[in-house]
Amino acid sequence: MALFQNGIDVSRYQGNINWGRVAAAGKQFAIVRVGSGNSGGLYVDPYFLQNVNGVLKSRLKLNLKEIRTL
Repeated sequence: MALFQNGIDVSRYQGNINWGRVAAAGKQFAIVRVGSGNSGGLYVDPYFLQNVNGVLKSRLKLNLKEIRTL
């Protein structure tokens, strides 16, 4: 395994992603934003499930992130 791998970090700001093109471009993993939260509650990224399914279908490694503020 290489010391460094090539991947992308995605959220609603990227819109609809062509995951086949991402994999064909040599990306090895994707970091997908689950959502964010603060004292006002939890926000779920509207593209979360779509992105997770796209990553899995493209056979990329999946990483998840959530952003919390106090």
